[in-house]
Parts: sequence; structure tokens; C-alpha cells
Amino acid sequence: MVLRKTGFILTIALLLALLSAHAVLADSCSMGRTPEGVYPINDTSVTMVNEDVKVIIEGGGSTATVDCRFTFKNSGAARSVLMGFPAYGLSSEKNLSAHDLDAVKLQEFRAYVDGSDVEVKEVKALAPKGTASVNEYWDANFYYSWYTFTVPFATGETREVRNTYRVTLIEGNAGYFAGYILRTGRYWQGPIGHARITFDMGQIQPYEISSLDPYWLRFQGNNLVFEQSNFMPDYDLSVSFYGSDGSNMTRDYVAHFKAVESRLPGMSRDELLQEYNKAVQNKYPVLAAYISGLIPGFSIKSVPPHIGQVTVTPWPEAGCTKVSLQVSEPSADITSLTLKVSHLEQGQEVIDHESQQAFGGCSYNYATGMFSDPFRPADYTTFDEKLIPGREYQVAVSVRNVTGQSDSKVVSFSPEPDSSKSNNNTVSVPAALTSTVKTVPDYFVLSITALVLLYFMIFFIYRIRRR
Repeated sequence: MVLRKTGFILTIALLLALLSAHAVLADSCSMGRTPEGVYPINDTSVTMVNEDVKVIIEGGGSTATVDCRFTFKNSGAARSVLMGFPAYGLSSEKNLSAHDLDAVKLQEFRAYVDGSDVEVKEVKALAPKGTASVNEYWDANFYYSWYTFTVPFATGETREVRNTYRVTLIEGNAGYFAGYILRTGRYWQGPIGHARITFDMGQIQPYEISSLDPYWLRFQGNNLVFEQSNFMPDYDLSVSFYGSDGSNMTRDYVAHFKAVESRLPGMSRDELLQEYNKAVQNKYPVLAAYISGLIPGFSIKSVPPHIGQVTVTPWPEAGCTKVSLQVSEPSADITSLTLKVSHLEQGQEVIDHESQQAFGGCSYNYATGMFSDPFRPADYTTFDEKLIPGREYQVAVSVRNVTGQSDSKVVSFSPEPDSSKSNNNTVSVPAALTSTVKTVPDYFVLSITALVLLYFMIFFIYRIRRR
């Protein structure tokens, strides 16, 4: 689901609520080392041939044990590869207290190469080369330190690497959260050959699940499984759920889910398909996903995404600009949206904004008692950068799905401060949003005022002491 900006205070409050529930797990990746720490790097000869990951939810959702098995092949010269695994699944250590940070750190982390235990060291994370800081890099936004270990490869050698650990899942307003970061797999040479990620939900019932992202996760009994081959992931996996018999779900939803579930045993394939279609139409995506797992040979065929109309409009209440796009999602497998805003200066492109965001999936809103629709035909994203009246901008949007298929579209617009002219490609932005008049910021005025007051205080104290 694309992040919607609804105001600074509300956004910060929501992020804090979500962060309190995150425990994100990740693929190993190739590391570079300096005396100060380590950072992820692209490997040019080692390929991740296969990965089989099992995340076992325990204790009613409060903890998880994880078993990761990777197959790597070296197509280059013999060498030793420093591998790293994120020690924390958080967006930033600054967002949590020291107590909470320690609580969600991966515990009892072990590494094995071809069945033999190898030494593991925890090392501070650094920003990769070419980025100004850790927080400007999407990977490092999740990591504070890395568990590292060395794997020697002969020329052409294939090796089996296994990592095991356990983690505490802290409960927050959004329920429990378990995720797995696939994007670190992009650091290995070429695409990931095959990946199978299994979330064993343990005592968690299907009607207690509050989000699936992407919606490509499939039920197999009480497991949720993601499986893909020959892909370069620019997305991650996540499952959210409420404990205590789905206490944060509405009673009507839980009762409806249980009623449908009780009718499913013994149904024919056609009858199950009818129930699946009803769940999709009624916007019960988790129920639909659960039913689809019972239909023999059922699969949603991945189709290329398509971007229809794109509009750009000011959003003064939120202090930003909205980019709305109509995207067809018949297979509900779109995973990411990329946005770039740019203009030309002396024939050279100047980028005003560039970002990539999660897109798709489904999530339950306990305030409304409704799920977001993974098959929805449209969505939007926003950006904060100021727009200069009269300047022509290019807005490029692109979407990708789980199989790497994509579509993109570029629209142009030129903000006009006092015009209501607008069409699909051109919008007018109020002067308040785009003014180029340089004004003295409030914080600067306050700073000068404080310095002046401080000067007079020191002056009077000095005169009083002299008397």
C-alpha cells in the first residue's frame, strides 16, 4: 500500500505505532569492510541459486524462530566472501528505547557452512559508498549492525549456508508484525534462482491475520508461502496479525470468516471458486487468499501491470503535491511504485524528487473494520518538494510486480500560481505552495531574538556586578 501523507503529527504517530511492532528478517548479502564497520556491496561472481526460509511463529505470536538455508555458487576466481545478516529489524535505533531495541534484536544467531558451525561477529553498520549517510540508504534504514561471517569459495564451487536465530515480536497498535526482507538478495550476482519463504503461523488463525504484503503470499494449510524463481526483488514480505482470537477484528468479520470456513470442507472445485469470487467482490482479501489455498491447481496468473490516467494536484492541507495514478491490478501482484520529478536546466536533467515505495498488498483498518483492496484500480503517492511557477516539470511513475513486469508513464505540468487550469497532464499549484520569494524562516528569527535577549541579560548582569 502506498504511504499516504495526512499531516506531520499523524504520520509520526502512525510510524511510531508501527515501529513498535516490527521485527523484520532478511537475506544474507555480500559485505564490504572498513575499520569503522561494514556495508552491503554488489558481488560480481557469487549467485544465490536457492533460498528456503522458514519463519515459525510461536507463543501465540510473541516470538519467532527462523531457519534460513541458502545455496550459493561462485562463478569467479577462488576467494573468501564476507557475508552479513542484519542484527536488527528496525527502521532506526533512534525510534526506540534501549530496552525495546534490545528486545527485538536477533538472538542466538548462528551460521553454518556445509553443515559446519562458523565464527560470527557483530559489526557496526555503515552507509554504502556513494551515500551521504546511513539513513539516506534504504537498506541501512533497517539496520543498525550486522552479524558477519566469512565463506571461502573455490572456483566454480557451490556452498550451502545456513543461518538460525530467534526474535521477539513486540505487540503494538497495529498488532504483531513478522516480515522478511528480500531486497538484500539483489546484492548477489544476477537474479535469485529460486526462493521459498514460509511463515508457519502456529496458533494464529487465518481470521486473525490483518495484512498480507504482497498479496502474492499463499495459504498452504496454516502456513503462508511465498515462492518465486529467477527474480530481482525490489520489495519485501510482511504479515501482520492480532492475537487473542482476533480481538481487534470486528465481530461481524470474524463471524463471517468462521461461517464461510465451516462450509468449505467437502466443496467441489467450482463451489470453492464461487466462494473465492464472493470474497474478492466483498473485499475480504485474507478470506479470499485462504479459500484459494484450498482450490486444487488454483493460481492467479501474473499479468503485466498497466498505468492509465496520471494526474498531479496540489494538496495544501497536507503541505505536499499528490500524484494520482490509475493502475490495473487484475492479478493483485504489484509490489512497488517509483516516482521521479525532474526539470531541465541548460539541457541537463535536474531531479527534484526521487523515491520508491511499497505498493499493493492488503491491510485491515481496525477503526473502520475494513480491508484495503489488493485488486483496487487506482492509488496515489505524494512529494513535498516546492514547485516553481512557470517551470515545466516531468513526473515519471512506474510500477513493478512480483515477476519483474513493469509499466511506466511520464506526464508534464507547469505550476501557475493564480490559475485553476488543469488537465490530465497539467495542474495549477497555489502560490502559497510554490512561491520563490525567499523569506526568513521562523526558526532563524527566533534564533536571532534569543541571541539578542541573551546579550542583554549578560550585559545587565555585568553592570549589576560592577556596581
